[in-house]
Amino acid sequence: MKKIVISLIAILFLVSGCGSKNTLDIKAASASLDEEMKDMVVLEDKELEAIYDLDLSLMDEYIIKSGSNRNGNLYALIKVKDENKEAVKKQMDKLFEILETQSNLYSPEAVELLENKVQTNVGDCLVYISYKDTDKAYDLVKENIK
Repeated sequence: MKKIVISLIAILFLVSGCGSKNTLDIKAASASLDEEMKDMVVLEDKELEAIYDLDLSLMDEYIIKSGSNRNGNLYALIKVKDENKEAVKKQMDKLFEILETQSNLYSPEAVELLENKVQTNVGDCLVYISYKDTDKAYDLVKENIK
């Protein structure tokens, strides 16, 4: 009997599309993060390309912000096609390496935040959060999944 019930539950999840709730509204998520993280500024395209060597053409939509005082707070919400995910992930790894190197010079606290970042996928989006309370910040992002 238990096997039948478990099988029925599994089938219901598959049929109802339990995994289909995975579209992130990155603008709403960004607004939620801005309320929590305070003093976040957009990293401009020129800076992302020249300093951090990101190929923005691989991204369909993105919002990448950093704390205005470069304190280690950063988030990136990046909508990307499956075929570009690995390339963008490698570029984001490089971005975090550069930030850690820069922060090593003046802020061990920022380095710790950057090293303990959240890095995950939400549907077709890559999510990166570097913050003192990454769990709280990630919960804010999850509230904006449709």
